Amino acid sequence: MKPWIGLSIGLFLTAGSAKAALPEVSVVVDVHRGSWRPIARADLARAVERAVLDELSRAQKLRIRRGGESDYRLSIQAHLLDEAETHTVSVELGPGKKNDLPSLSASRTVTLSKKSRGKMLELIEKSAREATRALVDVATGPLARLAQPNKKGG
Repeated sequence: MKPWIGLSIGLFLTAGSAKAALPEVSVVVDVHRGSWRPIARADLARAVERAVLDELSRAQKLRIRRGGESDYRLSIQAHLLDEAETHTVSVELGPGKKNDLPSLSASRTVTLSKKSRGKMLELIEKSAREATRALVDVATGPLARLAQPNKKGG
């Protein structure tokens, strides 16, 4: 069994009053686990995916595409580290079919040792939300520059 899972997921996140089209991204979720497996792979993928997409929908800066390749790529990586009993989530936004956006990333790590499964999932979701908010903060300028050429007619 491979130590990762890739899920191509998505939905459309749009800003109703935005004049310029939002940049389209495809999302991939990868889960990496060693021998320490306190949470099922599918549950871990679902928790980080839900938290990241929820934060992105609040930010209203990206349009997420279901499946396939898009202009840009959003990679969500979840890592459970055996020895330290920690979880790290990394959220990376970067080029897809277009290369006019730099690679941007944010990550957060939480300690999970001696926690109940429910508390672990809560901490994992919280760290995914924090990493996503940090990514949105660093991506705001580059995403605004992408929208500038589209404003010429409006």
